[in-house]
Amino acid sequence: MACESVVAVGGLAGGIQLLTGTYAPPVSDLGGLGLHSWVLPGLWLMATTAVPASIAAWLAWRHSPWAPAALGYVRVLALFPGAQRGLFTNEAGMGTNPN
Repeated sequence: MACESVVAVGGLAGGIQLLTGTYAPPVSDLGGLGLHSWVLPGLWLMATTAVPASIAAWLAWRHSPWAPAALGYVRVLALFPGAQRGLFTNEAGMGTNPN
């Protein structure tokens, strides 16, 4: 339950930062998406991270039979950013850039 709580708080904090523009990347980073602010990405972050993690933590706290499935979902969800960063960036000389 601690992992889900941390993910929920992180998703909520990140979403709020994007909504308010606090520590948000430059809006020019959104150029390819056709967005002019970080509002939609902030809402998306909260909807796809903070909400499911909060539900999973609540189900675990209530000892619901659905808790294992929800906990598994959130833990896999927490792994996606690292996997995406490794697969789709060019930080290590690989990724989307053909070698």
